[in-house]
Amino acid sequence: MDASAPEDAGAPEDSRGRSGALGPELEAYVAHAAERSPALRASFERWRASVHGISPAKRLPDPMFEIGVYVWNSGENTSPALGRLGLRQELPWPGTLRAGADAASAEARARQRQFEAELVELRRRVADAYYRLWLLRRLR
Repeated sequence: MDASAPEDAGAPEDSRGRSGALGPELEAYVAHAAERSPALRASFERWRASVHGISPAKRLPDPMFEIGVYVWNSGENTSPALGRLGLRQELPWPGTLRAGADAASAEARARQRQFEAELVELRRRVADAYYRLWLLRRLR
C-alpha cells in the first residue's frame, strides 16, 4: 500500500464532496442534530416560556375598573344615581407573590434541566450512531 494514500482510500464521498471515513467530527453531527430536532426545539421553547412566566408571577394582579348602570329605578332606591363606577385592586396575602415567583423560578429551572437532559440524550444517540458507523467502516 502506498504510504501517501489515506487509510480510507475508496471511501464514499459525503454530500459535500469530501472523502473520508465519517466526514465531520462528532461535535458537528451533534450540532446538526440539535439544530434539526423538533423534540429538542419544543423542550427549549417550553423552557423559554417558563422563564417568561417568572416576571408576571411577581406582580400584583391587574386592577379592575367596574361600571354599573341601573336599568330602571325601583321604588326602594331613593337615590338619584343612574349608575356606579368603581376601581378595585386585589392585594394578595403577604408572601404570596414571592412564593409564586419562587415557584415559577423553580419550574423554569426544572424545564432547563429537562432541556439539558434531552440534549444529553440526543448527544448519546448521535454518538452511538457515529461509533457504530465508525466500527462498521473499520471492520470493512
